[in-house]
Amino acid sequence: MHERDRIRVLHVSSDSNFAGAGRYILTLLLEPVYRDNVHVEVAAPMPGALWDELGEHNIRRTALGGGDRSIDPVQLPKLCALIRSNRYQIVHTHGSLTARIAARLVSSTRIVATKHTMGTTGGRALSLVQNLLADKIICPSRAVLNELESAGVDRRKLALVYSGIDTRAFTQQVRGQYERPIIMCSGRLEPEKGHRYLISAMPEVLSSIPSAELWLAGEGSQRDSLEHLAHEVGCAQNVRFLGFRRDIPALLAKTTLFVLPSCEEAFGLSLLEAMASALAVVATDTGGIPEIITHMHDGLLVPARSPKHIADAVVSILKQPELQRKLAHNAALTAKQRFGSENQARMTLQCYREALRSGEKVD
Repeated sequence: MHERDRIRVLHVSSDSNFAGAGRYILTLLLEPVYRDNVHVEVAAPMPGALWDELGEHNIRRTALGGGDRSIDPVQLPKLCALIRSNRYQIVHTHGSLTARIAARLVSSTRIVATKHTMGTTGGRALSLVQNLLADKIICPSRAVLNELESAGVDRRKLALVYSGIDTRAFTQQVRGQYERPIIMCSGRLEPEKGHRYLISAMPEVLSSIPSAELWLAGEGSQRDSLEHLAHEVGCAQNVRFLGFRRDIPALLAKTTLFVLPSCEEAFGLSLLEAMASALAVVATDTGGIPEIITHMHDGLLVPARSPKHIADAVVSILKQPELQRKLAHNAALTAKQRFGSENQARMTLQCYREALRSGEKVD
């Protein structure tokens, strides 16, 4: 496609971390179908892990001050000037309400927002903001879409676009063999991710499989309390806190089983990554997770906030090699066939075109 025919898009993130939203942005921007149709730049907090990742992939970027704040008046004039000077047709936001306000102040610009999290607060005020400050809202799961619609957001603005991953990064890894079973969980160490319930499940897991080890990849505000909990329940020697890691595919290749114990989850990219790595998975039956996992087919679903159910599912898989092989095989097929990044890119481009058409009607 000729450069002048590409859609000019500015992605804006208010999150400095390289977590779910950051991985979503990078996966989308590196997908060939997306790159061929879009001229893109990213405005993101600097310094930060997301800023560094964008630089390593030579993605054009603009630094924002503040960081990790959705509303930042200091950023408003800078974003308005950036949007005007580069004549962006689409501003695609990831948590930044400031960017949506700036884009609305530039009349020719359309706003696409991806809702990366579950949980709507604010009632009618929230729905008013969403309706005024978005032309399309990308929902990574039907659970998110239903939640926004129930809150009063205009259904015509909502688009279901399942998040995707580049499965090649995970299928190309050589699977290692450890002497002990490795249970892994990756994600921010925050309350909604439910790590405390997974750690609380470990004593029962260890009573059946004493050699099992739990790896937690990620950082967050709960690290100290989770380390304390591991000592409190007596499994600290079998729990490893790996911190923020950039080698998740390699870690998954060393893993026996993956667990996602979230209390709320809009979608679950880390779950998809584990499935693409041909791992058996255990995940909570919450948010968008049941849209990924079919119980007993490509994973096991358990109630949220239940260490007992997590422990039973983990032991069941580790004690039944045939079940583990079946779940792992089907998980890899699900990730490849339903959640590839190319499909996500094509549907995102369709959202852009619909947003631009809505602008033609309004202006």
